[in-house]
Amino acid sequence: MSAWRTRLAEGLGAAWEESGMVYAVANGLEDYPAEVGRDLDVLVAPEDLRRAVSLTLDYCEAAACAAVVHRAGWLLWIIVAGRTPEG
Repeated sequence: MSAWRTRLAEGLGAAWEESGMVYAVANGLEDYPAEVGRDLDVLVAPEDLRRAVSLTLDYCEAAACAAVVHRAGWLLWIIVAGRTPEG
């Protein structure tokens, strides 16, 4: 499943870069490029938050992933799941 997570993270990063969005990955890339962590903690500039959510949901839809947005207080999570060739 690691290869799938790596492709997903790289694709999202490319989409965010192309948009000019300001962001930083704070956790989850310690073993990159060999492996991407179970989850990524991404910090986004406040003015880019809506764009980040929109780009992420659009990317996940195109990649045939399921994505759910959950907000709790000042935190916002986007939970992504998908079927991998490995199951």
